[in-house]
Amino acid sequence: MFEPQVVNTLRSKRDEIEKAIAGYEKGLEQARLDLAHVNATLTIFERVNDTRDVKAYMDTGRLFRTGRS
Repeated sequence: MFEPQVVNTLRSKRDEIEKAIAGYEKGLEQARLDLAHVNATLTIFERVNDTRDVKAYMDTGRLFRTGRS
């Protein structure tokens, strides 16, 4: 049966808003990930000035194997 133009217009607007919300949620998720990375990087750089946690000597021989392939 025939539907009024108002109903069709409102359905189109509803679909448009749902797509916009999905895009905003995706953008919000990416923004939260970006914020987490910035906070982690900031933590690293803030600890550079705090020498209590930094070892004066690090044994790099344990990090890499020598003489083996």
